[in-house]
Amino acid sequence: MGLRRLALAFLVMGLSCSISQIILVRELLTIFYGNEFILGLIFSNWLLGIALGSWLLGRFSDKLRGVRWLAFTFSLISIILPLQIIFTRSLSWWLIPVRGEIMSPFSAFYLSFLTLIPFCSLHGLQFALGCRVLAGEMGGKGSSIGVVYVLDALGAVFGGLTFTYLLVNNLNILEVCSLLGLLNLLTAWLILDIQSSPSSRSMRFIILASIIIGAYGVIQGAPRRMDEASYRWLWRGLDLVHYENSPYGNICVTRYGDQTDFWINGLPLFTLPNPDLAYIEDIVHLPLLQHPSPERVLIIGEGLGGALREALKHPVGRLVYVELDPRIVELSRGFSREASSVLMDPRVEVIHYDGRLYSKEASSLYDVIIVNLPPPSTLQLNRFYTLEFFNEVRRLLGVRGILSVVLPSSQAYISEEMADRNRCIYNAIKMAFPSILALPGDYNMILASPSREEGFLTSDVEVLYERLMDRGLATRVVNKMYLEYKFSPERASIGLAYLSQGREEVNRDARPVAVYHDLALWNAMMHPTLRGLFTAIKGFDPRWLLLPLIISILILAVCRGKVRALHRPIYLAVITNGFTGMTFSIINLYSFQTLCGSLYQEIGVMTSSFMLGLAIGGWCTGLNISRGGRGLSAMISAMIRIKVGIVIFSLILPLIMDLLISKAAQPIIILKAILPILNWASGLLIGLMFPLAGMVCLEGGRHIGRVAGALNASDLIGGCAGSLASSVWLIPLNGIHGACHVVAALNAASLLPLLGVIWGRGT
Repeated sequence: MGLRRLALAFLVMGLSCSISQIILVRELLTIFYGNEFILGLIFSNWLLGIALGSWLLGRFSDKLRGVRWLAFTFSLISIILPLQIIFTRSLSWWLIPVRGEIMSPFSAFYLSFLTLIPFCSLHGLQFALGCRVLAGEMGGKGSSIGVVYVLDALGAVFGGLTFTYLLVNNLNILEVCSLLGLLNLLTAWLILDIQSSPSSRSMRFIILASIIIGAYGVIQGAPRRMDEASYRWLWRGLDLVHYENSPYGNICVTRYGDQTDFWINGLPLFTLPNPDLAYIEDIVHLPLLQHPSPERVLIIGEGLGGALREALKHPVGRLVYVELDPRIVELSRGFSREASSVLMDPRVEVIHYDGRLYSKEASSLYDVIIVNLPPPSTLQLNRFYTLEFFNEVRRLLGVRGILSVVLPSSQAYISEEMADRNRCIYNAIKMAFPSILALPGDYNMILASPSREEGFLTSDVEVLYERLMDRGLATRVVNKMYLEYKFSPERASIGLAYLSQGREEVNRDARPVAVYHDLALWNAMMHPTLRGLFTAIKGFDPRWLLLPLIISILILAVCRGKVRALHRPIYLAVITNGFTGMTFSIINLYSFQTLCGSLYQEIGVMTSSFMLGLAIGGWCTGLNISRGGRGLSAMISAMIRIKVGIVIFSLILPLIMDLLISKAAQPIIILKAILPILNWASGLLIGLMFPLAGMVCLEGGRHIGRVAGALNASDLIGGCAGSLASSVWLIPLNGIHGACHVVAALNAASLLPLLGVIWGRGT
């Protein structure tokens, strides 16, 4: 009975960690307006916090009275999680004087660390305590580390799927936290019965009373009222008129005077009525005036802030607007008469689909395609600025079709970072289209066409003005003088000279270099003193990472037969395992996002497939150990074989991704099956290692809690480094191939010391 209750407790531990991670990461992204760099910082702090809890607090786990302290951690988590949510939302009171203001990376780093450390360190202690308690119930067996690892991973699988497909669409965040808290209290109440004592009985009574009070509060709607109040703290200074969670993100609608603002995950989406008339008229009228008869128009990106309204002033017969989230359109109808009247126009067709997928699958031809999206500050946005996307869009354009893309720029000063970002996108457009016309300004408008007809994309103001007058366009900014200003040859030669200078980088799906340049630009604005660091990272050749492999080979050659140290090679293998697992996971997530569309709704499947792989890998290893493979040399040999398998998989994975990208036109359902399987295989390889490392390091079963904590910390520190390196540097600058080759080199380097241990022991 005791083992069953502990097994249930470890499943709940993994489930709580998984759901809490999703909730806290979403809340912090709303505060910090996150891109992949911020996401990498948050994930790194999450892993670092658990690692510190496993290592620092886990050192004392062998001295604690296991079951009571384990129950206490479950009870404490039920209180800490909702308090952390409220604290996170209250950060806006003193951190963000103006809503929408971007926070510096350093502020995001230390504030997310302070926010996450209570829960994460407690979860790290739980892991070490759990291994200690389970070992006591199993008669001191060191295999308890592998058992807790597997059950924790299985719980994470259930947690990710439950939150994504059941909780997030039906409950608000504090309601989810309340139910999770009750589950943790119930778990604490159950496991306290394993070791009955007067103090345990008193603790059970207190926990039972807490469960009854908490359940009554949930029934009376206390979490919902607190959630509404905390959201109003978050949006202080603005009139929050609506908020909800859709399958694609958190949507908020605010009012300030006569202005209605729509936000998604804390980021501004559009404003009604839009105050930036010059921008709206530019992005719509300039490309439409280039076409002699724009009858079929496609808008990818934001259209409700005025783009649809302006496009309908032209003699279009069909205006297609691609918007992934149907709730955005429904809320716009309810909160804006202008948006409602535009959407009721019979010429407007709204398609609720991912814009990148639509560009792959659509069969209709368009005269003009307008891409109205933010710059490629994230890997998700970068999908709309790559060579592959421009080739897909070209297929949708008729022979005389026109594509319009807008990139933020400057009329006063073009920094090196801005030039690098815009240039690599411009080069991608040049490779896809034979005809290009670029316009300078506070944003560079790049017009491209498959037409090779000379003068089809024209700078002739008389032609453009004649079309303006013939169509009877009622514009407030675009007129003849404005056209003369925008299409001035002298202005273009000066403002666009940087696009033809510098390196011939091309932004691609498999090498999203524009993301790195946009991150460097953001850093240059927020922390100009760190520009040198980003320049050094950009110039760093990943082949230098072969140096650890070369050093390991030399040491092995010189010291063969003399290497007897055991723990250091094991911990090194676990650290590189953590680094590898996060890198594989991010590669698979990014590939899913690129090939299958929005990841938000499917992230539960992808993360759960990885965690399921971890669980099955750990279970397979534990099964082999229980069948007699307990010899130290046998276990180290098994670790060596696993490392060889990881190296081989690292070399095969980029080839598979190349094949999937080149065959991206195949049915999405096939891709949605293949990519989770690849993520599962990645987790399987990583999961095989941890139980073996635990058995090898225990040396007879002593200090189980301390060893479990140190191993868990090593795995998480490696994951922390992998999260940052792969999302910010390896994938953007070196592509999927470069990232996988770095992983292969690091695992080969960590494999060699294990060989040294085998040879040093004379086997």
